[in-house]
Amino acid sequence: MMAEEPAGMEYDEDTGVYVVADVFDAPGDVHTTVVTAVGAVTDAEPAEMERLYGRIDPDALDAVFAPLPDGTRRTGGELTFSLAGCTVSLYSEGELRIDPD
Repeated sequence: MMAEEPAGMEYDEDTGVYVVADVFDAPGDVHTTVVTAVGAVTDAEPAEMERLYGRIDPDALDAVFAPLPDGTRRTGGELTFSLAGCTVSLYSEGELRIDPD
């Protein structure tokens, strides 16, 4: 991978999937971290990639995974979609998994 990857992204050799353990700890919005991570996996600059909004509304993605009004994290949620030839799964507990298919 030559493109910049988000802090904490690791490759799981057993599954062949790239994992960001806590996407909510990354600077910026969730959707920015998703695009940056997919760019790192596919070795593409975000400006060269398929646009996220062609698959999912970035603002809705951020809102779905935003903390509850009291500041606690949501639990039990999962969203999976494809982007730039990868299967992207985001979990409400903060894990982001990218399968380059």
